[in-house]
Amino acid sequence: MDRHGSRVVDVLWTQAELEKKEELAQTLLAHEEQLTADFYGSIVLRNCDIAHYRKQQAGWAHQQKAAGKKRQLFQDILSEGQSLPAAPRKRTVSMKSDDESIATEAKKKRKKKKST
Repeated sequence: MDRHGSRVVDVLWTQAELEKKEELAQTLLAHEEQLTADFYGSIVLRNCDIAHYRKQQAGWAHQQKAAGKKRQLFQDILSEGQSLPAAPRKRTVSMKSDDESIATEAKKKRKKKKST
């Protein structure tokens, strides 16, 4: 599985009803050995909680129902506030690599220390 495939499964998982999640969980469980050996596959197994599904399907189903109810509750809350304008972003996007950003921050700190 590649990163795009894992993202597709994640989106399907978050949007699916319980019955579809059970079908998907059964399919993932059938391929658990292959997915465990793969980096992105293991992430999918963790996100879908397949270990819990394998051990206790009834408890897994109850947990999924509860998570779905929470998601629904928060969607309702968030959709009520959609008329509010978005808060301005304070952080700017940098095209520098992480190493360059870290080096730049270190230089700023050194300058600050010298000036004090």
